[in-house]
Amino acid sequence: MSTSMNPGIKAQWIAALRSGQYKQGTSRLRRIIRGEDRYCCLGILCELAVQAGAITPPTRSNGEALYRYGEDSACLPNAVSRWSGLNGFSGLYIINGSQSSLVENNDKGMTFDQIADTIERHF
Repeated sequence: MSTSMNPGIKAQWIAALRSGQYKQGTSRLRRIIRGEDRYCCLGILCELAVQAGAITPPTRSNGEALYRYGEDSACLPNAVSRWSGLNGFSGLYIINGSQSSLVENNDKGMTFDQIADTIERHF
């Protein structure tokens, strides 16, 4: 179930994950925790889509800690999937005959560097 991502976007995403610019969070694409923005690995891909003009900037309600990319705060929006070539909403791939996902990797403690390595190998 690996995908054929747009190679340029894939390279940008890997660079962004390794940049140290983004603080890692879990369960949501992007949210504020103790005054800091925290990102899931897929939230960083959403930010790249915003920078490229592929989707509109995220929104959040007054006082709410969650950002929404379109209607999505937890899953990759369809528009970002289409733009990047990443199939699905969680970054599914097969490793050693078993299905895994980038969301699962992110939320179970894999670092952004480790996730970047996974993207290089499987996408």
